Amino acid sequence: MLVLILASFFRNPSHPFCFGVTLAKLAAVTIDENDVETFVTSGALDKLHKSLQLDSFSIYHDSDTGPWTLEKRWDEMTSKEWSEMFEPSIKGKIQHKYLLHPVAGLMKYHRCGKREKRDSKTPFQKASLVLDQVSIAVSEDQYRDGIQLLEGVSRYRIRMEFSLFRPMIPVLVDAKAWWRYAGRAVTQQQRKSRCNFSWENLSRASGLRKKYVDLYVSGLQQGKFDNFEIRQIDRELDVEVNLLWRMLAHAKVETAKLKEAAAAREKSRKSTWWPFGGSGAGPRASVAQGPETEAAPAQLTKEEWNKINELLSYQPGQDYPLLSTQEPQNMLQTMLDVTIKQSLACIKDSTDLVILCGTFSNLNVSLKLFPKTFFCDTKLTYYGLSSPEGPLVSSVSREGRAQALDLTFVYVPFEEHLDWKLSVAMSSCYVTVWRSSFDRVMHFMKSGQAMSPTVALETAVALQTKLEEVTRRAQERILSQLEKQRRFSIDIDLDAPKVLIPALKDEGIGKKSQLLVDLGHFNLRTLGNDDVEFLKRSRYTKLHVSGRDISAFLC
Repeated sequence: MLVLILASFFRNPSHPFCFGVTLAKLAAVTIDENDVETFVTSGALDKLHKSLQLDSFSIYHDSDTGPWTLEKRWDEMTSKEWSEMFEPSIKGKIQHKYLLHPVAGLMKYHRCGKREKRDSKTPFQKASLVLDQVSIAVSEDQYRDGIQLLEGVSRYRIRMEFSLFRPMIPVLVDAKAWWRYAGRAVTQQQRKSRCNFSWENLSRASGLRKKYVDLYVSGLQQGKFDNFEIRQIDRELDVEVNLLWRMLAHAKVETAKLKEAAAAREKSRKSTWWPFGGSGAGPRASVAQGPETEAAPAQLTKEEWNKINELLSYQPGQDYPLLSTQEPQNMLQTMLDVTIKQSLACIKDSTDLVILCGTFSNLNVSLKLFPKTFFCDTKLTYYGLSSPEGPLVSSVSREGRAQALDLTFVYVPFEEHLDWKLSVAMSSCYVTVWRSSFDRVMHFMKSGQAMSPTVALETAVALQTKLEEVTRRAQERILSQLEKQRRFSIDIDLDAPKVLIPALKDEGIGKKSQLLVDLGHFNLRTLGNDDVEFLKRSRYTKLHVSGRDISAFLC
């Protein structure tokens, strides 16, 4: 609902759009060992089986469509009226333009009991998630609407910077007030562009801060903020500085309240410590009214709490850790298995033509957590990328390698003097370079830049900043790993792509001429991992890189 409100608020009146979510079913039930729905009457905090079902969850974005018009308020609608409004969309009777096409999936969760016996291959808790198909599609109209939304957010963020002294009346009513507003905004921007850290300015700012905080604290205590001096200081300083000083004033008031409350409690405690006083408020009275002997009418007694804890198989005073460090190192504690059978990601032009579509099949990610060891296995059967001209990228399998990608990462492997271990096996793929496909994608991206150059520039700057930050963190991480002398093992076996570049007609080479580049086979692995003494005394890691069967020819 929040996203729908934002989309309606920042939308361009000449190009309205409607954004929404559909969901047919989201149900979580308790099941038994045979996956049959059941009801648990005891041991709810011990052995546990859960099933979560998701049906027809989707996100749509309809361009050139205004928001819904309702005859009644939302809270006044009956359940039948709600069904009449939402069921046509859920059942597919209304043709939406989906960003995320309807997704269906099933998740199962199992947790063993505390006293249940299990072997090293049986996890204490296990969760498995299966999604049938995940499809994402973005059209050119949706892309432009997204750019318009970002442009509205950008304008709103810029206006918020000067909202403190923005006039609350229209321009036609008082044009001079708006001219003064423009002058103050320009002055504030110029003040931010120059830096002057002279001692006189710092001393004056320090005194001004103390004066402002004291005035605002006085206003908070008296409930009066109509102070001429505060308004003068607000006009002189930046909005961020004013907000910071107001936060300091609020913190000062809250601290004073806490000190007063603590002093009152201390005074009350000292006044009632004498056990023979006539007020009857001494320790005996407090003991007689304690929770151990008599409970309030609206509270449960200690015996009732013990009965509830016993019913739930929970022992008071003992934690119930999901992951125990007292188990053997090879004891599997947590397992998570995620499978996506089919996935598509497409972009469309203004004529609803799919100009680029990526797909992959049978993606499986399995995570295993031991007391000190972490396993991650990733398998992918097929991946590809296509355009109207034909396939751009298509993975192929060969004898002995059925998976397009097989990746295994192990943190602190068993019985190995290594900190982490990585193994990657990747099948080859066919890559075809089509110039027209590249031109379509570039036209799609430039359509948003032509509509809003400001947003495009801000996005480029943000991406550049993020890239620099990621690069810097990667360098710091690598240096840190080198300084700690981490021992690792890498084994990457890569069937490199085979690239096909069709020749253009106007190059005079021939209509059917094409360049084929076979990048062959590459292997990267570390040496000496089987030698324990070498790992202990070596300060460096040896890498071996090999390549073969590389060729190129024109046909």
